[in-house]
Amino acid sequence: MRLPSALLFALFLAGCGSDPQPTRPDEPHAGNFADVRTLFWTDQIGFGSAFVSERRCADGAFVTREHLQSCDSLDAETPAFWADVALETLPDGKSSRAFIEVGRGHEPAGSPVRLVLERGAAGRWTRARPGGSPEDLAAFDGCDDLEIEHDHATSTVAVRRLALKPGETKDLDRLLVRLPGADLERVKRRLTRLDETTYSWEGLGPDGAPAWRIDLTVDAAGTVTAFAAPGLQQRVVRDRVIR
Repeated sequence: MRLPSALLFALFLAGCGSDPQPTRPDEPHAGNFADVRTLFWTDQIGFGSAFVSERRCADGAFVTREHLQSCDSLDAETPAFWADVALETLPDGKSSRAFIEVGRGHEPAGSPVRLVLERGAAGRWTRARPGGSPEDLAAFDGCDDLEIEHDHATSTVAVRRLALKPGETKDLDRLLVRLPGADLERVKRRLTRLDETTYSWEGLGPDGAPAWRIDLTVDAAGTVTAFAAPGLQQRVVRDRVIR
């Protein structure tokens, strides 16, 4: 049974503040939170929207939750889907755990796909099997970050962790979760800081050449607030910090 959005948000806010709160079964990080930032994303064409909530933890970690809805208004053959994501980023800026639930069609949907990923201290990713036992994902060794297709949070993780100066570039190996099927793929990306507020984010092909490019706009906190590419114009239209 899916909970109403208002109730989910109320439960989310219950984890913020100065007093420790009980850890829910799907909560990646326990502890106090200094503030919570909420961002609402939309695009100018009507392909979808997303609500992102980021909690800054007392130890420097971040817990990000995202609810996104995706549909291609120009192609009726492309299925609509929704996804709920909870992502933990450790104080060193590396992704640690992710809880992902995806459903095809407009909400409410049928049986959703659920995926739980965790990165251990040695850098090995695991996937939870039915029943909770871990499955080693050795094919993704060396991937410090997750990338969730169509999401609005995982690019921010790379921007903050690398802290590039204008003109600097970095190639990355990433564990990509493709939506809506929740299939896993190892991919190469290139992040280049163009100036104080703009980065280029490129997908690299097998030969190392860029296959596509998205320009990212970031704010002073290193949070990505806009995506721009041919046929893609998404941006934050509502931004609030609660302390």
